[in-house]
Amino acid sequence: MSKHTISEAARLVGKHRSTIQKHIKEGKLSKIVDDEGNPYIETSELLRVYQDIRAVDIDSNSDTSTNLQAATPSSTAKIEELETQLELERVKREHIEALLRKTEKSESEWKNLADRLSLLLTDQRQSTTDKHVSERYQRFIRKLQK
Repeated sequence: MSKHTISEAARLVGKHRSTIQKHIKEGKLSKIVDDEGNPYIETSELLRVYQDIRAVDIDSNSDTSTNLQAATPSSTAKIEELETQLELERVKREHIEALLRKTEKSESEWKNLADRLSLLLTDQRQSTTDKHVSERYQRFIRKLQK
């Protein structure tokens, strides 16, 4: 269903704006409020209460056109603000992703270095251990020979 401002509703039913507001206060006519707090009246509600609505050419209704044009700049500004925030978040994400890749590369390099050092240490320990075992074995053999 279409929704109309109080002024539009008054023109459609041929009543004064204050009459429409009075009927809303008395509970004869229901209104709805949008997210921005603007009151509107649905076409079905106007038909229920007044049974007759005048045919109004929407294109010639300058008040509706003005309302739409007035709403557009604030919406456009909000959209531009959100797009700017979105672009800022994209830049932040790309920076964080670059840092993550750099960190992962660094971690990989450190792991590689740790593996190489571990192999070097392991090899040295084995050669030291082999020498120590060899010397003990030789001493044992000498004692047997005596």
